[in-house]
Amino acid sequence: MGSVYVNDFDFNNRSYRVYVQSEGRYRSKPKDIAQYYLKSDPGKLIPLDNFVRIEQTANPQVISHYNLFRSAEINGAGAPGRSSGQAIADMEALARKTLPGGMTYEWSGLSLEEIQSGGKALILFGLGLVFVYLTLAAQYESFVLPFIVLLAVASGVAGSGGRACDARAG
Repeated sequence: MGSVYVNDFDFNNRSYRVYVQSEGRYRSKPKDIAQYYLKSDPGKLIPLDNFVRIEQTANPQVISHYNLFRSAEINGAGAPGRSSGQAIADMEALARKTLPGGMTYEWSGLSLEEIQSGGKALILFGLGLVFVYLTLAAQYESFVLPFIVLLAVASGVAGSGGRACDARAG
């Protein structure tokens, strides 16, 4: 009914795979299974439909897999006014509450990256400051001047206090 890989052969410097299968007209309908025979121990041919029952069923067109397990993909977004972190926490709480035993959930894509990078903002900010310091140290050829520049920028940002946005039409 299907095909079977036999071997490879080379022709004109190209490699071709050889598959054996019956012609389409002999395998296109379910009743065609009666045309296939199996050899029994004594050597007698027995029709395959003596062993197999054909039954029509309805199944999904695609069965998704994730990490080799059957899966169902759920796409969602947070409600208006809620952050993506709150939406992830809500989905995890809902999954713990409603999923039956033996089933679990796993994050992928942007949600997985958000969860993995959750507590790394301070580390990245610190590395950014070190990078800026080293760049300024190379530019000024001094290890002291970059501290003065970084402190001046920090006090300027902290001292502005949002007054630039406080202008009102009078």
